[in-house]
Amino acid sequence: MLVLWFAGVQALSVGIDLGTSTTCVAYLRGDDAKDWALVPHESSSQNNKRPSLLESIVSVAEDGSITYGRQGVPMTAWKRAVGLEPQYVSWRLSPRERSALRLDSAGRMIVSIGGREHRISPSACSRVVLERALQGARAHLGEPVDRAVLGVPASYLPAQREAVAAVGRACGLDKVQVASEPELAAHAYGLGVADSQESLALVVDLGGGTLDVSFVAVGGPTRTMEVVATAGDPCLGGVDFTKTLADCLRAKGVAGDDLFDVAEAAKIRLTTRLETDVGNVTVSRRDFDEAAKPLLGRVAKCVREAAIFAGASLPGDALFPSTKGKRRKIPELGRGVRRFPRGSAPVDAVVLVGAATRMPSIQKTLSTLAGCPVKQEVDPEHAVAIGAAIRAAINDHKITDFVVFDAYQAEVLRHFARRERRQEEEEEEEEDDDDAMFASLAAQIAPGAQLVHEEEEEGR
Repeated sequence: MLVLWFAGVQALSVGIDLGTSTTCVAYLRGDDAKDWALVPHESSSQNNKRPSLLESIVSVAEDGSITYGRQGVPMTAWKRAVGLEPQYVSWRLSPRERSALRLDSAGRMIVSIGGREHRISPSACSRVVLERALQGARAHLGEPVDRAVLGVPASYLPAQREAVAAVGRACGLDKVQVASEPELAAHAYGLGVADSQESLALVVDLGGGTLDVSFVAVGGPTRTMEVVATAGDPCLGGVDFTKTLADCLRAKGVAGDDLFDVAEAAKIRLTTRLETDVGNVTVSRRDFDEAAKPLLGRVAKCVREAAIFAGASLPGDALFPSTKGKRRKIPELGRGVRRFPRGSAPVDAVVLVGAATRMPSIQKTLSTLAGCPVKQEVDPEHAVAIGAAIRAAINDHKITDFVVFDAYQAEVLRHFARRERRQEEEEEEEEDDDDAMFASLAAQIAPGAQLVHEEEEEGR
């Protein structure tokens, strides 16, 4: 769906990351992409130290009504099921996701309360959280908010994107633009603005339960931003790294019903420390990294798969023993594919999204694979919301040094750019041919001209 934006409208626009675990709202205070701010939420109970992150959680009451918070049966992690048509549920969601959400054949979640079953739409849950986020934004800004850019995974189907847009309109937004999260994250890190040279960014989104990897082409003559390849693992997230650390602690003699929470706290501490104490046991970052090697290998596998389809090169791929010397087999092609042929595009930037990307082992794995350092200018939990706010400002013509096109417009522009280049090359070839022809004629005419000149001299 094409949404038209007009420069003369003065309504407030915001950028929203309606995330699986948390929701974040950002806005621009002026016409500078770096002058952004985050909306604080009083109702954010997940982390009082980070009020900018609103917990994405709803509760179902005995009568089947849905409210924000934990008053009844809590529900979360429904994001990937929003707008998902029944025929796609079995292959778009992992068994772990389907089991956790208890989806029926129509894609609705089954909730049992007091001996009764209620069937809840994932879109209805998203609406409750989005209404709460917009309520906080309007209260903080003191003005109506009726325009927004909402981030969604790059792998979302058209029906899912339309479902998210419908949720936004149902929450009172007059104009909604749905954009891919990797593109928005690239905006947040400053890629693409006033960039005349095309670059390739690796965007890795590692949340609580899922991994999404995308390659985004940024800039170039047409000043476009486009996701060119995606891959992911719906069964790999921060929770899996926490479970791995919990197993590591258990092997060291740590026990207790709250071992998972203890491991989560230790994992966060090891992000900034080389070792930490858990009771009478000391666990080091090296211990954690060694235990997490299989998980890091799965991250590398997803990056490698996306790189193949993006035509990108990964200089550090050979440093991973589990894949060295093997050819990645792509089911869709049904044959072996040479991983990184000559002429593959280098990765110019690595962009991080999601709290789990703070782990040093993740950052080291990505920088080693891509052959370039990761960008750390933006908090990975705020990146999508900030990028959405920048995109909203671009739509409002507050930022004018970058133009956003939809996929059809970008393809048309690339077509004409390619044709223009071909015409220039053909004209250069014609000029070279003309120069060669005149040089040949000059070489043939020159001796005759000299002979005529000598005969005239003798006649005199």
